Amino acid sequence: MSGWTESDSQTYRECADVAVPRRDEMVATLVAAVPFSADEPVKMLELGSGDGRLAEALLTVFSRATLTALDGSESMRQAASQ
Repeated sequence: MSGWTESDSQTYRECADVAVPRRDEMVATLVAAVPFSADEPVKMLELGSGDGRLAEALLTVFSRATLTALDGSESMRQAASQ
């Protein structure tokens, strides 16, 4: 079991844009690397989805996709679902 706490999740959300430089660029690179066309009805699974930034980007491009996003942090799951 991880030592990660909800306090850690909050801290990450507060500083992620600084702590993870070029975060948006990394997300865009991952989305671009998906080997499916944007109109395919694919199923995706994201482990450790955090605040849902990658999930949101994927679903924006792959509008017919079904995505299951999993994270061990309750507050991160709440942030991702928003």
